[in-house]
Amino acid sequence: MIEMGIDKKTVISTSIIIDYNKGMIDSLKDNNILNVGEDSHKKDPKLWFTDEIGTILPVEYYFDEDECKLHYSCEANTKNGKVYVSLDLPLSDTVLIDIIQHSVKRLNKLKTALETLR
Repeated sequence: MIEMGIDKKTVISTSIIIDYNKGMIDSLKDNNILNVGEDSHKKDPKLWFTDEIGTILPVEYYFDEDECKLHYSCEANTKNGKVYVSLDLPLSDTVLIDIIQHSVKRLNKLKTALETLR
């Protein structure tokens, strides 16, 4: 097993845009009650979005080579409006090393499998 590094310094850029209307707020509140129960919601009320409210569809997912970050955005259309989420995940050296180690391990397995087919 590969020992993964922990990167606590990199800041992830996040944007969440939710249509602000009573129907949307009520559906997010009701979803929280559904997931945690009425008593928990009363003690610690939250608005909770899950794919039970609307199907989450990817908008963009790519690697930005210039900024060395992954970008992911998605949106959900619900009966009460839209939710849009955007994340930019900078890839620090710690994370890149982990990705490279994992990739090398997978490539070695593939190489071994292909060699047995000869």
